[in-house]
Amino acid sequence: MPSRRETVPIDFDRRRLRDIAAKVIGHYGPRKGLRVLLAGGAPGDRQLVATQLAKQHGKRLERIDLAVITAEGGAHTEKALKRLFDAAATADSILFFDEADALFGRRTAVAESHDRYQRVVQRFLTDIAAYRHAIIIATADPPGSHTRLEAASDVIVRFEAPRTTPPEGGGGETVFAQPLSNRHFLVVIGDQEIGFCQVSAMGSEHAVGEGDAGGKPGALTYHCLVLRRAVSRSKDLYLWRQRIVDGTWDRRQVDLYQLPGAGAKPVNHWTFINCWPRRWQGPAFDTMEGDGLAVEEIELCYERFVWL
Repeated sequence: MPSRRETVPIDFDRRRLRDIAAKVIGHYGPRKGLRVLLAGGAPGDRQLVATQLAKQHGKRLERIDLAVITAEGGAHTEKALKRLFDAAATADSILFFDEADALFGRRTAVAESHDRYQRVVQRFLTDIAAYRHAIIIATADPPGSHTRLEAASDVIVRFEAPRTTPPEGGGGETVFAQPLSNRHFLVVIGDQEIGFCQVSAMGSEHAVGEGDAGGKPGALTYHCLVLRRAVSRSKDLYLWRQRIVDGTWDRRQVDLYQLPGAGAKPVNHWTFINCWPRRWQGPAFDTMEGDGLAVEEIELCYERFVWL
């Protein structure tokens, strides 16, 4: 079957990604075996396309981090992938192999190790060809980096940078040094746009032990993301937190967009991967002080974040 290729510029909007997901399903239908390759772009963008494809299929998305599986060597990788495909044969779910460049971009000077990984790669290609449901494979490498993987894919979604026109009088990249306002922003949780009045505490840090200044960094910690909004009749944030309280491990992607003005195109984009609410705080009521606005607050932990 010839591959269909969709090109996605980096300055896409979310509706464009949903349109691509719908087009892929429209070409092949939800019940046929399908191999979709997401090439290039940022982790959050590839995750979003994979999530939308799963929703279009009406199936659960199972994410497998190939960087983790390949970290312990060829023998471990071979056994882990075999167990995974054996279990998936009856699972009726969409497999999402993320960080595939860890496997297909593997290079080693040791012939035996190299040969083993070639066998693993070939077995992986055979297994994805035989899988009866959809498979999504994502690689951070740009399109054209892994020819065998592209040849095995039915649909290739390419994330490519838009062409730019150099300014008059010279070439090179234009640097925008103008300060940007913090008053206009957009927050999307999963695929739902939610209005917040404040977002704070974004960041990360390494621990530094006593006497370690200038030495190796210690443990990495990501700051929890704190979001505040005016209370309405919507209980969506409270119910998300309640799912965690009840023991349901409900993780979602959060995207934060900074806008130069109301209704303008985003100029900055942060993606927070695998978020979950560790705290929800309801409004305080006070007739004596304050601005009269009832506010709820949610605090999110996440696996990592990326400034795109």
